[in-house]
Amino acid sequence: MSKSIATVSNISKCYGALQVFSNLSLTISQQDRVGIVGPNGSGKSSLLRVIAGDLDVDGGQVLMRKGLRVSLVSQKEELDNNKTALEICEEVAKSSVFGSHDWIQVARNAIASVRLHEIDQKVELMSGGQRKRLQIALGLCELPDLLLLDEPTNHLDLSAILDLERMLARSEFAWVLISHDRCFLNNVAGRVVEVNNRYRDGVFVVDGNYKKFAEKREQFLEIQAKQRQSLENRVRNEKAWLQKGVKARGTKAKGRIDSANRLIGELEESKSREAARDIKIDFSSSNRKTKQLVELEGVSKSYGELKIVSELSVKLLSGSAWGILGDNGVGKSTLVKLITKEIAADSGRIRHANNLSISYFSQLGDEQSDTSNIYLKDFLSDSSDSVVFGEETIHVASWAGRFHFGFEQLNQPFSTLSGGERARARLARLMLEKPDLLVLDEPTNDLDIDLIELLEDSLKKFEGVLVLVSHDRFMIENVCESFIGFDGKGGCKVYASYSQWERECLRRQNSSESSGSKKDTVKEPKRKKRSLSYLETKEYETIESDIEDAELNLAELQEQLGCPSLQSDSEALQELCLKIEGKQKEVGELYARWGELEEKKNSGG
Repeated sequence: MSKSIATVSNISKCYGALQVFSNLSLTISQQDRVGIVGPNGSGKSSLLRVIAGDLDVDGGQVLMRKGLRVSLVSQKEELDNNKTALEICEEVAKSSVFGSHDWIQVARNAIASVRLHEIDQKVELMSGGQRKRLQIALGLCELPDLLLLDEPTNHLDLSAILDLERMLARSEFAWVLISHDRCFLNNVAGRVVEVNNRYRDGVFVVDGNYKKFAEKREQFLEIQAKQRQSLENRVRNEKAWLQKGVKARGTKAKGRIDSANRLIGELEESKSREAARDIKIDFSSSNRKTKQLVELEGVSKSYGELKIVSELSVKLLSGSAWGILGDNGVGKSTLVKLITKEIAADSGRIRHANNLSISYFSQLGDEQSDTSNIYLKDFLSDSSDSVVFGEETIHVASWAGRFHFGFEQLNQPFSTLSGGERARARLARLMLEKPDLLVLDEPTNDLDIDLIELLEDSLKKFEGVLVLVSHDRFMIENVCESFIGFDGKGGCKVYASYSQWERECLRRQNSSESSGSKKDTVKEPKRKKRSLSYLETKEYETIESDIEDAELNLAELQEQLGCPSLQSDSEALQELCLKIEGKQKEVGELYARWGELEEKKNSGG
């Protein structure tokens, strides 16, 4: 069993009158891979700050192994815009490295680990994804024994997320990360911890990936629901007994009154813990009978010399759900604007059905309009006292309450709400529309997993045309059955499945990144001579199939973790875990070797 390196025991933390967690306990061991989930405001980020030593607790103990090096990559960005990535990393490495380590090499290794190629570019010119890679590289520059990451996939596109997955799989240090990306958690986590006051201990812990966690949590919640129903029945009987006005003369009667009040208190506590699951999301279509709602025929769009969409032809039929796939900046939002009539195509034809009703959730959100002087109640109801949902007229306070907004928040400026609250409000307003075409551009930003799952269930039932842009692989794969994928060079085409798109993305990732990096940094002419030896050439020809075989074997081993007989056989379970760990290491080494061969092949020596 791995040795413990960090432990928080029965810790509590309050911000004023708000208690974010109480009596929370968690142990982290060497080479742990821990994913943390939970609703917004449950204290996930505070927990990481406590472990990092940046935040004091109000009660409990925090025990760390002597000499433990901890690095925290927070959501808050603190980068010097006037310096380059290499300069910043070298500064951090120089202040962190001691002994025999070469701090310059440490900095360069950290940058290479996250595949940040723009090492000489100033931070102010970097995209959100590049800045996030730099933040993670800075954490690695500190040579941590324990790396803490708060929402590391924010602003990252698919290729960057896959890079991060491979880096974490190869890491020799322990790490704990917060994420709402379920696919990412499923691929990297060895233990999942939900921080949520829904649970009596404040946490729910499952050893395994996110899929196993979701199964175990569902089982737990089913049992909890049955216990609550039983408790409600007992409380109902005890309330009926209390209403009879039984005098508490005897010790027995007094004891029963105390017991009844205790049961009532337990029921109220149970109801408050379940409040987060009360939100209902329901997108209703117009029930229009027209089959073909939008058709793109040979559509192309460019901005100057930059080709975004080239000769795209596709028909959007009622009842279909389309996922738009591609890295940041390739043109996904441009395609959405073509579909929603916001911009015109340079060539080709776009046909929309007559009087087409469109609802559009933009990733820019309230940034597109001035919401600084709009109160929440006016944002939800267009300055009316009520809203119409379906055939029902609902007071705006009741409608806001369905999305966990208190009465006192109705007169709060919309711009002062948190990111999660603004996202909930935007979904609440969008639900009042009955569109033929529902377009959602990154709707999961700032949402917690519970709300994402509710949104996902609703989108599956939508009867119009759904167009979804999202880096949430779980959602886009579960909701959509057709996909349009971009290659970043003006090409885009239709894919039958998400896995088909992902395989093609993986095949071109290394070569495209290598050529892009060389274009920025290498000034001498490209050599025509192949640099791979005969044996390396043979290895290069088979390494992709080797990776596929290794990943298939890893998936088969991970599937065995769900075998009921293993739960009572600790030796067999430990042996299987060792096999999985070995196979994960093999997959990581194969990817690293593939990258080496690809770089050597393209660099010419």
